[in-house]
Formats: sequence, structure tokens, C-alpha cells
Amino acid sequence: MYKLIYNGIDILPKSNNLSWENDIDTLGIMLSFDSLYNVPVGAIISLYINNKEYTRGIIVDKTESVFAYSYLSHDYSFYLKNEVIKQFNTSASNAIVSLLNEFGIKNKIVSIPTRINKIYKDESIADIIEDILEQAEKDQGIKYIKEMQIDTVVIEKLEDMKITPKILIGKDITINSSIEDMRNKILITSGSGDNIGIITTAQNKASQMQYGILQEVEVLDDKDIAQSKSIAENLLIAKNRIFKEAIIPLLGVKDAETIKANRLIELNVDTKLKGWYRIKSASHELTNSKHTVNIELEW
Repeated sequence: MYKLIYNGIDILPKSNNLSWENDIDTLGIMLSFDSLYNVPVGAIISLYINNKEYTRGIIVDKTESVFAYSYLSHDYSFYLKNEVIKQFNTSASNAIVSLLNEFGIKNKIVSIPTRINKIYKDESIADIIEDILEQAEKDQGIKYIKEMQIDTVVIEKLEDMKITPKILIGKDITINSSIEDMRNKILITSGSGDNIGIITTAQNKASQMQYGILQEVEVLDDKDIAQSKSIAENLLIAKNRIFKEAIIPLLGVKDAETIKANRLIELNVDTKLKGWYRIKSASHELTNSKHTVNIELEW
């Protein structure tokens, strides 16, 4: 059962073309729909699925036609566009919590021990969180995901975000493979000007023999030199691979609402897709009470 609630009223019976999507590069969900109802820009609207609030957003764009209105809403991650000046010298999780608390934004953050010692100036809250998580991933080799759940920013380990919806997969599956972003040699440097020096190196000789040398240089601040070896090794693990993507239409879905970007979904498609895959983006459509989903995977 689906409901689209505005001001305590379910406007879905007089609305159509309802769709929503999110991807790994954003915190939030974008929802669009057409309606006979005249809803003001800035109004709060909630999508309920099976009597449970699924997403809550703000109407950010409105288009008026002769007979109806078209809307675009953005969930509460819209407020993470605020720019700030902030200095941290604490753990990554404490840094994010203090940043969000300063703006009264609810949060649920997994413990992230990486030390953050940095000054941010004129950067958005969303960009600062992204930078902190990138530092943590390089330091620990752990992928963290971020998203807005209703009115709460949630950050978890990707490995803990597995879902098991029942799905019927369409036949039109496209798989792309690329070595464009592959790196099989990592140089860690420090310093500036004439004082730049190589601190450590991580490389995979077998990969270099097959694909040639594909090198990346990472510049560290002096305070991070102690972690240079682990950073180099974690970057090599993350980047010494063939990057693959697949676009998959899901024709029949149970528990479709669980399918979001930054989830791990288990697939078994002939010999091509077997195992757990990260959802890069998910696009949902609700037409005549039929819920369909297209997902893009990366691995």
C-alpha cells in the first residue's frame, strides 16, 4: 500500500507518474510526481509504503500546466548544502557528529577511529562528510556509506548493508568492464616544492605485467605519514581491479522499497552475476500500483 501525504492528506489517488531515485554520490532521495493538488514550494511531503514512512522531502521545484502540477522533492539532505568553517582534531565519527549537531541534524554514525586533523573553509556539510569518509577509507580499507533516512543522517559500513528482496530479473542486462580507473602502483609522497619525497610504495607486479604500469601519486600531510604504508596498501587493493558495472531491470519485486543505492544485493544470473553486488543507483516507478525498479551495479 502506497500513500503520498501532504498536510495530513493522501494525495496519491489524484497523482500519477510517481518515481524516485538515489545513487552512491548523494545522501538523499529525489522524488517526482504529477498531481491535481496545488502544493506550495517548500511544503513537506512524505511517501509511505505499507503504512511506514519511507522518505520525507521538501518540494523544491514546481511546474504548473493547464490541468495539473509537476513536482520535484528532495529529502532532508537538502539542508546539507549549508557551507561552514570548521576545524577538527578528533576521530572521524566524532567530527561528523559534532558537525551535524551544530546544525541540529539528527544522526546515527558508526564508530570510525581515523583521526581527522583538518580545517575546512567555505565547504558544504555534505562535502566535508564525503572528505572525512574518503580519509577513513584510505586509512582503514573499509567502505563507509552515507544516506539520509527520513530526518536522520546514517553512516554505516557497506559490508553491513545487505538486502534480500525477492526479484524477477529482466532479460535486457548490460555489463560493462573497464580498466580506465585501474591503478597497480601507488606512490605515497609528502612535502612541497623542492622538498617532495617518496615515503612508501605499493604495487602489484603481476598486474603490471598484464596491463602495464598504471600509477597514482597520493600526497600526505606530515601528520599522516605514520599511516602511509596502510594507506598505500588499501589504495592498491581498492584500485588494482577491473571495474565493472551492470544495468538490470527488475520486473517483479517483493520488498522493493529496500532496494537503494549503497546496498549489497545477492544475484544469481547464469554465469555472469553470482554473489553480492553493490547497488550504484536505483530508480523506482509506481504506475497503476505496479512498482518497478531499475538498478545499476558496480563491482
